[in-house]
Amino acid sequence: MVMQVLVIAVQNAADYRDLGAATSGVTFSRAIGSVFGVALFGAIFANHLDDQLRGVLAGQALPPGLDIHALAAQPAAIAALPEALRSSLAHAYTMALQSVFLAAVPFALVAFALTWRLKEMSLRETTHVTGAGEGLALPAHTRSSDEIERLLSRLVSREGRRQVYEQLAAQARVDLPAVGCWLLFRLEELQPATVTRLVHYLSVSKSVIDQRLMGLVQRGLVRIDPTAAVGDDRAIMLTE
Repeated sequence: MVMQVLVIAVQNAADYRDLGAATSGVTFSRAIGSVFGVALFGAIFANHLDDQLRGVLAGQALPPGLDIHALAAQPAAIAALPEALRSSLAHAYTMALQSVFLAAVPFALVAFALTWRLKEMSLRETTHVTGAGEGLALPAHTRSSDEIERLLSRLVSREGRRQVYEQLAAQARVDLPAVGCWLLFRLEELQPATVTRLVHYLSVSKSVIDQRLMGLVQRGLVRIDPTAAVGDDRAIMLTE
């Protein structure tokens, strides 16, 4: 659907918090304008049509029972009229309709003159897609905390995740690769953790989990306690 130029102009000039009110105001104003327009120009058309009909039908013999003013809604009745009378009626309706357009000219000129008083405003550029996979455009003038949260979310995305965990391990002064640091966080989340729970939760194969766990056990960060079993699986616990 193509949005109308008037709606675009009003929405561009209004703040986001007033966008709904501005759009509904345009719709309401146009509805009121159409009501007054139909009433005003309908009255002009009806008044001039009477004058035109009296002029073109003067001295002509009309079929008995013919209602001239109801002919517009009776195409079959118009087709049954003599050719000369049909031409006279068409001319009368045409001239009455022409008067409506002539009466609308001053309104169009006034509206055109008022448009020159409108302040020129460039289309705002404060909406954009805020992240990968997001299809809705959001206002860019958000709070600082929202912007920080958005940047952090992008930072810990798939592209920057390894770098984040490497920096965390370095700040904790732990000789640990990024994958091992990541697995430590997941173990903390899943306590009490088991290999089965890790495989199910992380969607990683058991062989990969076993390999990474052995590296953590060798560094003294994780211990596997066979006495604290969870179901049929041994518990994996973080050391102090």
